[in-house]
Amino acid sequence: MLTQAIATEEGIQISDPRSDVEAAYPEAERIDNAGLTTLFVLPGETGQLLIEVAGSDVAYWQDDADSVVYLRVIGIDQEPVGIAATDDVVGLCTDRN
Repeated sequence: MLTQAIATEEGIQISDPRSDVEAAYPEAERIDNAGLTTLFVLPGETGQLLIEVAGSDVAYWQDDADSVVYLRVIGIDQEPVGIAATDDVVGLCTDRN
C-alpha cells in the first residue's frame, strides 16, 4: 500500500520532492536506475533504508516526477535494487485461497 502515513526519522514520505531527500540525507549512497529512478541507500545496524525517487521525465512519471515513489527496508546483506519502473510487483495483494 502506498501511503503518506509512514515517514523516515527525518520526515521523508511518499511524494516528497527529491530536494527534500537530498537535504535530509546528504550522506546517502545514490544508485541510478538507468535514469528512471534514483535509490538513496542508508545502511543501519540491521538493515538498509531505501528511498526510491522517480526520475525527471514528466512524460513518463507525470505528477510523480522527481519525488519519492517508494520507501522500504531490506536486510543489511541484501543488494539494494530499485523496484519502481520495473516488472517487479509491489503492493499487490493476491488472495491465494
